[in-house]
Amino acid sequence: MTPRVATVQDISGIGRCSLTAAIPIFSAMGIQACPLPTAVLSNQTAFDSYAATSLTGQLEASIAEWKKQGLTFDGVSTGFLMDTEQAALVSEFFDYAKDRGALIVVDPVLGDSGSFYPIFGRDMLAAFAGLASKADVITPNLTEACLLAGVEYPGERTHSDEFVWDVARALASMGPHTVVITGAHTNTDTICNMAYISGENKKITVCNRRIGGSFSGTGDILTSIICACLLRGEDIERALDLAGRLFERAISLSIESGTDPREGVAFEPFLHLLSSVGNAL
Repeated sequence: MTPRVATVQDISGIGRCSLTAAIPIFSAMGIQACPLPTAVLSNQTAFDSYAATSLTGQLEASIAEWKKQGLTFDGVSTGFLMDTEQAALVSEFFDYAKDRGALIVVDPVLGDSGSFYPIFGRDMLAAFAGLASKADVITPNLTEACLLAGVEYPGERTHSDEFVWDVARALASMGPHTVVITGAHTNTDTICNMAYISGENKKITVCNRRIGGSFSGTGDILTSIICACLLRGEDIERALDLAGRLFERAISLSIESGTDPREGVAFEPFLHLLSSVGNAL
């Protein structure tokens, strides 16, 4: 039977992120994507302005309906949540899904470049800490990792490996067995995704060439790839390798074609790299 994942995040009309990225990635990797939208946005929030409608009522109703029907999921993957009310609903859904064997993957969308996103504050930090405690895997960027761990963000300079591992160990103590800290700058030429598996005290680092600037939505893409790989029975190292191969090609194409970084990376031509067929070629 095809594995099934509930993907809980917003849908943005412009910007390759959240559900518009997660759904094609899960599908390409042989996973049935079951969206639970948290909001509808005209365009993702990196633009100067956007129109947004919260879907808290629909989120609550959908979860209640799925519970009533006794539906089960192999995984739950979360991204952008509007507020603490949505986080509480998702936390309850985690309990339901975990009791039925689901893998829980949380991308704690809180901020970047050392700061909270403007719509979030300490109340949302506490909410995501609660979700992280119930997760199997969390995928914060370094800003989010520092916020959750309660340590000072080191700035946009290069970061030592040991600093990142210390933060990862602190996050693992909150509950998740695997912590993937994304977008670490361990030197000036590469950008690294660094995974710490607490039960094995295992550290995995996968780095790629740093090409151009920062593109929106890469964290959403990476989280989806990680969740899909684990549901396919593959490991974290395989997931980070696949994501790196996709990003190098997609970012190169995006730069060549002059894509606005706020619109995300042009991943669509490279989805075949993620499928079992594509990887056999």
